Amino acid sequence: MMTYAALLKWAVRELEDAGIEGARREAELLLAFTLGIRREDLYLMNFQTEVAGDGDASIARFRTAVARRVAREPLAYITGVKEFYGLTFTVDQRVLIPRPETELLVELCLEQLKLRSQEPLLREQCQTSKCDRRRSIVVADICTGSGAVGIAVAVNQPDVIVLASDISAAALAVATGNAQRHGVSDRIIFAQGDLFAPWQRLSSRTRLDHATLDRVTLDCATLNCAGMDVILCNPPYIPQDDIAILQPEIRDYEPRQALEAGPDGLSFYRRIFSEAGAFLNQNGLLLAEIGDGQQDAVLHIAQENGWKAVTVPDLAGIARVVTARRG
Repeated sequence: MMTYAALLKWAVRELEDAGIEGARREAELLLAFTLGIRREDLYLMNFQTEVAGDGDASIARFRTAVARRVAREPLAYITGVKEFYGLTFTVDQRVLIPRPETELLVELCLEQLKLRSQEPLLREQCQTSKCDRRRSIVVADICTGSGAVGIAVAVNQPDVIVLASDISAAALAVATGNAQRHGVSDRIIFAQGDLFAPWQRLSSRTRLDHATLDRVTLDCATLNCAGMDVILCNPPYIPQDDIAILQPEIRDYEPRQALEAGPDGLSFYRRIFSEAGAFLNQNGLLLAEIGDGQQDAVLHIAQENGWKAVTVPDLAGIARVVTARRG
Protein backbone atom coordinates (compact mmCIF):
# COMPACT_ATOMS: atom_id res chain seq x y z
CA MET A 1 0.00 0.00 0.00
CA MET A 2 1.19 3.54 -0.77
CA THR A 3 1.41 6.45 1.66
CA TYR A 4 -0.16 9.82 0.94
CA ALA A 5 3.33 11.37 0.83
CA ALA A 6 4.51 8.91 -1.82
CA LEU A 7 1.33 9.38 -3.82
CA LEU A 8 1.72 13.16 -3.83
CA LYS A 9 5.41 12.93 -4.69
CA TRP A 10 4.56 10.78 -7.70
CA ALA A 11 1.81 13.17 -8.81
CA VAL A 12 4.01 16.26 -8.52
CA ARG A 13 6.68 14.62 -10.65
CA GLU A 14 4.13 13.60 -13.30
CA LEU A 15 2.69 17.11 -13.48
CA GLU A 16 6.09 18.79 -13.57
CA ASP A 17 7.20 16.51 -16.40
CA ALA A 18 4.07 17.56 -18.31
CA GLY A 19 4.99 21.23 -17.92
CA ILE A 20 2.20 22.07 -15.45
CA GLU A 21 3.00 25.20 -13.44
CA GLY A 22 2.23 25.01 -9.73
CA ALA A 23 2.47 21.22 -9.82
CA ARG A 24 2.44 20.78 -6.03
CA ARG A 25 -0.70 22.89 -5.62
CA GLU A 26 -2.49 21.09 -8.43
CA ALA A 27 -1.47 17.68 -7.08
CA GLU A 28 -2.92 18.61 -3.70
CA LEU A 29 -6.15 19.89 -5.29
CA LEU A 30 -6.52 16.66 -7.26
CA LEU A 31 -5.90 14.56 -4.16
CA ALA A 32 -8.43 16.55 -2.14
CA PHE A 33 -10.93 16.15 -4.97
CA THR A 34 -10.33 12.40 -5.08
CA LEU A 35 -10.78 12.10 -1.30
CA GLY A 36 -13.84 14.37 -1.25
CA ILE A 37 -12.30 16.92 1.11
CA ARG A 38 -11.00 20.48 0.95
CA ARG A 39 -7.37 21.15 0.13
CA GLU A 40 -6.92 22.74 3.58
CA ASP A 41 -8.00 19.48 5.19
CA LEU A 42 -4.98 17.74 3.69
CA TYR A 43 -2.74 19.57 6.13
CA LEU A 44 -4.54 17.95 9.03
CA MET A 45 -3.57 14.50 7.74
CA ASN A 46 -0.51 12.43 8.50
CA PHE A 47 1.02 12.08 5.06
CA GLN A 48 3.16 9.15 6.21
CA THR A 49 0.12 6.95 6.75
CA GLU A 50 -1.11 4.60 4.09
CA VAL A 51 -4.01 5.61 1.88
CA ALA A 52 -7.15 4.83 3.85
CA GLY A 53 -10.70 3.93 2.85
CA ASP A 54 -10.96 1.81 -0.26
CA GLY A 55 -7.18 2.00 -0.73
CA ASP A 56 -6.43 0.70 -4.20
CA ALA A 57 -9.62 2.20 -5.63
CA SER A 58 -8.73 5.64 -4.20
CA ILE A 59 -5.25 5.41 -5.68
CA ALA A 60 -6.70 4.39 -9.05
CA ARG A 61 -9.10 7.35 -9.05
CA PHE A 62 -6.28 9.72 -8.18
CA ARG A 63 -4.02 8.32 -10.89
CA THR A 64 -6.83 8.76 -13.41
CA ALA A 65 -7.32 12.39 -12.37
CA VAL A 66 -3.59 13.07 -12.62
CA ALA A 67 -3.46 11.42 -16.06
CA ARG A 68 -6.23 13.74 -17.26
CA ARG A 69 -4.29 16.76 -16.02
CA VAL A 70 -1.07 15.47 -17.61
CA ALA A 71 -3.04 15.39 -20.88
CA ARG A 72 -3.58 19.13 -20.20
CA GLU A 73 -7.27 18.89 -19.44
CA PRO A 74 -8.07 21.94 -17.29
CA LEU A 75 -8.21 21.32 -13.56
CA ALA A 76 -11.69 22.85 -13.37
CA TYR A 77 -13.07 20.31 -15.84
CA ILE A 78 -11.58 17.45 -13.83
CA THR A 79 -12.96 18.64 -10.49
CA GLY A 80 -16.15 19.99 -12.10
CA VAL A 81 -16.08 23.30 -10.22
CA LYS A 82 -14.52 26.75 -10.43
CA GLU A 83 -14.49 29.60 -7.92
CA PHE A 84 -15.63 32.99 -9.24
CA TYR A 85 -16.39 36.12 -7.23
CA GLY A 86 -16.45 34.10 -4.01
CA LEU A 87 -18.96 31.59 -5.41
CA THR A 88 -18.52 28.02 -6.61
CA PHE A 89 -19.76 27.25 -10.10
CA THR A 90 -20.25 23.94 -11.85
CA VAL A 91 -18.27 23.82 -15.10
CA ASP A 92 -17.55 21.26 -17.79
CA GLN A 93 -16.56 21.26 -21.45
CA ARG A 94 -19.90 22.80 -22.43
CA VAL A 95 -18.79 26.18 -21.03
CA LEU A 96 -15.78 28.44 -20.86
CA ILE A 97 -14.06 28.33 -17.47
CA PRO A 98 -14.66 31.65 -15.61
CA ARG A 99 -11.46 33.71 -15.31
CA PRO A 100 -10.44 35.88 -12.35
CA GLU A 101 -10.07 38.93 -14.61
CA THR A 102 -13.74 38.65 -15.60
CA GLU A 103 -14.67 39.46 -12.00
CA LEU A 104 -14.03 43.08 -12.99
CA LEU A 105 -17.28 43.00 -14.98
CA VAL A 106 -19.17 42.09 -11.82
CA GLU A 107 -17.38 44.71 -9.70
CA LEU A 108 -18.11 47.51 -12.16
CA CYS A 109 -21.73 46.46 -12.51
CA LEU A 110 -22.29 46.39 -8.75
CA GLU A 111 -20.67 49.82 -8.43
CA GLN A 112 -23.09 51.15 -11.03
CA LEU A 113 -26.06 49.60 -9.26
CA LYS A 114 -24.95 51.11 -5.95
CA LEU A 115 -25.00 54.54 -7.57
CA ARG A 116 -28.46 53.88 -8.98
CA SER A 117 -29.72 52.92 -5.52
CA GLN A 118 -28.99 56.47 -4.40
CA GLU A 119 -31.22 57.96 -7.09
CA PRO A 120 -34.88 58.94 -6.47
CA LEU A 121 -37.28 56.02 -6.56
CA LEU A 122 -37.96 54.76 -10.06
CA ARG A 123 -41.69 54.24 -10.52
CA GLU A 124 -43.26 51.67 -12.77
CA GLN A 125 -44.73 52.89 -16.03
CA CYS A 126 -47.09 50.04 -16.76
CA GLN A 127 -49.23 49.83 -19.83
CA THR A 128 -51.71 47.46 -18.21
CA SER A 129 -52.17 48.85 -14.71
CA LYS A 130 -51.13 51.63 -12.38
CA CYS A 131 -47.99 50.79 -10.45
CA ASP A 132 -46.58 52.84 -7.61
CA ARG A 133 -43.55 50.97 -6.44
CA ARG A 134 -39.87 50.89 -7.15
CA ARG A 135 -39.15 48.72 -10.17
CA SER A 136 -36.42 46.15 -10.33
CA ILE A 137 -33.23 46.95 -12.16
CA VAL A 138 -32.71 44.87 -15.29
CA VAL A 139 -29.21 43.59 -16.03
CA ALA A 140 -28.48 41.65 -19.19
CA ASP A 141 -25.73 39.02 -19.27
CA ILE A 142 -25.06 38.42 -22.95
CA CYS A 143 -22.94 35.34 -23.85
CA THR A 144 -23.63 34.08 -20.32
CA GLY A 145 -21.84 30.71 -20.66
CA SER A 146 -21.74 29.14 -17.18
CA GLY A 147 -23.85 32.05 -15.89
CA ALA A 148 -21.06 33.15 -13.55
CA VAL A 149 -21.27 36.89 -14.27
CA GLY A 150 -25.05 37.27 -14.14
CA ILE A 151 -25.44 34.95 -11.16
CA ALA A 152 -22.73 36.77 -9.19
CA VAL A 153 -24.57 40.05 -9.81
CA ALA A 154 -27.92 38.54 -8.78
CA VAL A 155 -26.48 37.04 -5.59
CA ASN A 156 -24.96 40.37 -4.57
CA GLN A 157 -27.86 42.61 -5.67
CA PRO A 158 -31.25 41.28 -4.49
CA ASP A 159 -33.37 43.81 -6.43
CA VAL A 160 -31.95 42.87 -9.82
CA ILE A 161 -33.60 40.86 -12.58
CA VAL A 162 -31.03 39.26 -14.91
CA LEU A 163 -31.71 38.46 -18.56
CA ALA A 164 -29.10 35.86 -19.50
CA SER A 165 -28.68 34.62 -23.03
CA ASP A 166 -26.32 32.38 -24.95
CA ILE A 167 -26.35 30.81 -28.39
CA SER A 168 -25.46 27.43 -26.86
CA ALA A 169 -28.30 25.39 -25.37
CA ALA A 170 -25.69 23.17 -23.70
CA ALA A 171 -24.13 26.17 -21.95
CA LEU A 172 -27.56 27.37 -20.78
CA ALA A 173 -28.18 23.97 -19.18
CA VAL A 174 -25.03 24.48 -17.08
CA ALA A 175 -25.98 28.08 -16.26
CA THR A 176 -29.49 27.08 -15.19
CA GLY A 177 -28.04 24.55 -12.77
CA ASN A 178 -25.69 27.17 -11.35
CA ALA A 179 -28.57 29.60 -10.81
CA GLN A 180 -30.42 26.91 -8.88
CA ARG A 181 -27.30 26.14 -6.88
CA HIS A 182 -27.07 29.74 -5.72
CA GLY A 183 -30.77 30.31 -5.13
CA VAL A 184 -31.39 32.99 -7.76
CA SER A 185 -33.43 31.06 -10.33
CA ASP A 186 -36.48 33.19 -9.63
CA ARG A 187 -34.62 36.34 -10.71
CA ILE A 188 -32.80 35.10 -13.81
CA ILE A 189 -34.42 34.52 -17.19
CA PHE A 190 -32.37 32.26 -19.46
CA ALA A 191 -32.95 32.32 -23.19
CA GLN A 192 -31.18 30.75 -26.13
CA GLY A 193 -30.17 32.93 -29.03
CA ASP A 194 -27.47 34.94 -30.75
CA LEU A 195 -26.48 38.00 -28.72
CA PHE A 196 -29.63 40.18 -28.33
CA ALA A 197 -31.93 38.05 -30.45
CA PRO A 198 -33.90 36.58 -27.49
CA TRP A 199 -34.71 40.07 -26.23
CA GLN A 200 -36.00 41.69 -29.41
CA ARG A 201 -39.28 42.71 -27.78
CA LEU A 202 -37.37 45.00 -25.44
CA SER A 203 -36.11 47.09 -28.38
CA SER A 204 -39.61 48.43 -28.99
CA ARG A 205 -39.87 49.57 -25.36
CA THR A 206 -42.89 47.36 -24.81
CA ARG A 207 -43.56 44.94 -22.03
CA LEU A 208 -42.07 41.49 -22.52
CA ASP A 209 -44.65 39.01 -23.69
CA HIS A 210 -44.80 36.08 -21.25
CA ALA A 211 -44.30 33.73 -24.20
CA THR A 212 -40.80 35.18 -24.50
CA LEU A 213 -39.87 34.11 -20.99
CA ASP A 214 -38.45 30.66 -20.36
CA ARG A 215 -39.94 29.02 -17.27
CA VAL A 216 -40.31 32.36 -15.47
CA THR A 217 -43.38 34.61 -15.34
CA LEU A 218 -42.75 38.23 -14.38
CA ASP A 219 -45.20 41.09 -14.20
CA CYS A 220 -44.75 44.85 -14.34
CA ALA A 221 -44.09 44.99 -10.62
CA THR A 222 -40.82 43.10 -11.06
CA LEU A 223 -39.66 43.68 -14.63
CA ASN A 224 -38.85 47.05 -16.16
CA CYS A 225 -41.11 47.66 -19.12
CA ALA A 226 -38.56 49.87 -20.89
CA GLY A 227 -35.41 47.81 -21.31
CA MET A 228 -32.02 47.09 -19.83
CA ASP A 229 -30.24 49.23 -17.26
CA VAL A 230 -26.85 47.50 -17.54
CA ILE A 231 -25.61 45.23 -20.32
CA LEU A 232 -22.75 42.89 -19.45
CA CYS A 233 -20.93 40.88 -22.08
CA ASN A 234 -17.85 38.68 -22.15
CA PRO A 235 -17.93 37.75 -25.83
CA PRO A 236 -15.54 35.58 -27.83
CA TYR A 237 -12.52 37.72 -28.79
CA ILE A 238 -9.73 35.43 -30.01
CA PRO A 239 -8.71 35.86 -33.69
CA GLN A 240 -9.35 32.61 -35.50
CA ASP A 241 -5.70 32.13 -36.52
CA ASP A 242 -4.60 32.52 -32.88
CA ILE A 243 -6.61 29.53 -31.67
CA ALA A 244 -3.85 27.13 -32.76
CA ILE A 245 -1.23 28.82 -30.57
CA LEU A 246 -3.28 28.94 -27.38
CA GLN A 247 -2.37 26.83 -24.36
CA PRO A 248 -3.57 23.24 -24.89
CA GLU A 249 -5.93 23.59 -21.90
CA ILE A 250 -7.81 26.23 -23.87
CA ARG A 251 -7.24 25.09 -27.45
CA ASP A 252 -8.08 21.42 -26.96
CA TYR A 253 -10.78 21.51 -24.28
CA GLU A 254 -12.72 24.77 -24.00
CA PRO A 255 -15.61 25.34 -26.45
CA ARG A 256 -14.28 27.00 -29.59
CA GLN A 257 -17.59 28.77 -30.10
CA ALA A 258 -16.90 30.71 -26.89
CA LEU A 259 -13.40 31.72 -28.01
CA GLU A 260 -13.22 32.50 -31.72
CA ALA A 261 -14.28 35.88 -33.09
CA GLY A 262 -13.39 36.11 -36.75
CA PRO A 263 -10.12 37.04 -38.45
CA ASP A 264 -9.30 39.96 -36.14
CA GLY A 265 -11.10 38.93 -32.94
CA LEU A 266 -13.42 41.93 -33.16
CA SER A 267 -16.50 40.56 -34.92
CA PHE A 268 -18.65 40.44 -31.79
CA TYR A 269 -17.74 43.98 -30.72
CA ARG A 270 -18.92 45.33 -34.08
CA ARG A 271 -22.29 43.69 -33.53
CA ILE A 272 -22.56 44.54 -29.83
CA PHE A 273 -21.96 48.26 -30.30
CA SER A 274 -24.24 48.30 -33.34
CA GLU A 275 -27.14 46.51 -31.65
CA ALA A 276 -26.99 47.26 -27.91
CA GLY A 277 -28.28 50.83 -28.05
CA ALA A 278 -31.77 49.64 -28.99
CA PHE A 279 -32.05 47.69 -25.72
CA LEU A 280 -30.42 50.03 -23.22
CA ASN A 281 -32.40 52.50 -21.13
CA GLN A 282 -31.49 56.17 -21.04
CA ASN A 283 -28.29 56.60 -19.00
CA GLY A 284 -27.80 52.85 -19.11
CA LEU A 285 -24.32 51.33 -19.15
CA LEU A 286 -22.66 48.76 -21.39
CA LEU A 287 -19.74 46.78 -19.96
CA ALA A 288 -17.78 44.44 -22.23
CA GLU A 289 -14.64 42.44 -21.53
CA ILE A 290 -11.87 42.76 -24.12
CA GLY A 291 -8.67 40.90 -24.91
CA ASP A 292 -5.14 42.09 -24.19
CA GLY A 293 -4.18 44.77 -26.73
CA GLN A 294 -7.67 45.24 -28.17
CA GLN A 295 -8.52 48.48 -26.39
CA ASP A 296 -7.80 50.92 -29.25
CA ALA A 297 -9.68 48.90 -31.83
CA VAL A 298 -12.71 48.34 -29.58
CA LEU A 299 -12.85 51.99 -28.50
CA HIS A 300 -12.79 52.97 -32.18
CA ILE A 301 -15.68 50.60 -32.92
CA ALA A 302 -17.65 52.04 -30.00
CA GLN A 303 -17.08 55.63 -31.06
CA GLU A 304 -18.01 54.85 -34.68
CA ASN A 305 -21.36 53.59 -33.39
CA GLY A 306 -22.06 56.68 -31.28
CA TRP A 307 -20.85 55.51 -27.87
CA LYS A 308 -18.75 57.38 -25.33
CA ALA A 309 -16.37 54.73 -24.08
CA VAL A 310 -13.32 54.26 -21.86
CA THR A 311 -11.36 51.24 -20.69
CA VAL A 312 -10.78 49.97 -17.16
CA PRO A 313 -7.65 47.96 -16.30
CA ASP A 314 -7.62 44.69 -14.41
CA LEU A 315 -5.31 43.96 -11.45
CA ALA A 316 -2.45 43.24 -13.88
CA GLY A 317 -2.82 46.70 -15.40
CA ILE A 318 -4.22 45.34 -18.67
CA ALA A 319 -7.14 47.21 -20.25
CA ARG A 320 -9.80 44.56 -19.59
CA VAL A 321 -13.27 46.15 -19.71
CA VAL A 322 -14.79 48.80 -21.95
CA THR A 323 -17.46 50.88 -20.25
CA ALA A 324 -19.73 52.74 -22.65
CA ARG A 325 -22.78 54.98 -22.71
CA ARG A 326 -24.72 56.30 -25.67
CA GLY A 327 -23.34 59.62 -26.86
